[in-house]
Amino acid sequence: MELKPWAQVIFADEMLNVNQFFSLCCCYRFRRLCHRIVNLRHFDSFMLVIIMLSSITIAIEDPLDDDSERNKVLFTFTSSFRLLQAVI
Repeated sequence: MELKPWAQVIFADEMLNVNQFFSLCCCYRFRRLCHRIVNLRHFDSFMLVIIMLSSITIAIEDPLDDDSERNKVLFTFTSSFRLLQAVI
């Protein structure tokens, strides 16, 4: 593989032809799917919205009453946002 200058290494639609974690070759469907999702046009905006919503739910929790119904609902939303961030 020929080494290229940093300005020409990768474009948005190119996938590097190297193994990731010594197992995910570029020919695997899972890696191609992840690459396609991450390079979607609105992916960054979606992730920023998820981060903002997660921050808002954490900010409006009531620290004085841990057993309130509102905190339980907010904890569910916060957990789901964290799960989304971890999966995506």
